[in-house]
Amino acid sequence: MGEAWGRAALVAALLMTAACAAPGSQSRAEGNKAAAQAAYDSCLSSAARYADTGKESAADLAQIVAPMCYPQYLALEKDIAEDLGSRARRQFELDADAKQAGFATAAIKQERAKQQLAGVIAQ
Repeated sequence: MGEAWGRAALVAALLMTAACAAPGSQSRAEGNKAAAQAAYDSCLSSAARYADTGKESAADLAQIVAPMCYPQYLALEKDIAEDLGSRARRQFELDADAKQAGFATAAIKQERAKQQLAGVIAQ
């Protein structure tokens, strides 16, 4: 769950950095970023449910799940990075690429927790 909060904090920080954009384009850009984030989150959840046999560790399963959502991740990364300067964009891309497995791990843990709460899998 902490990794999901970290991802949300990263996106929020980048969105605040990008708040210097023109007022008219800001709401449309924010909507695009929100849609891209929702698509990525949805993909990670679906991929985690699809690929999880319950036998792998979350970290090992993340290596399978993360590539399944790479197109959605690239769209999100593009939407966030387009509002950044070149130096900030490079740093963001380096940091975000390294965190993909962490995002997938967080999604897997969240899906497993939902299943435990629903009684689908034992605690």
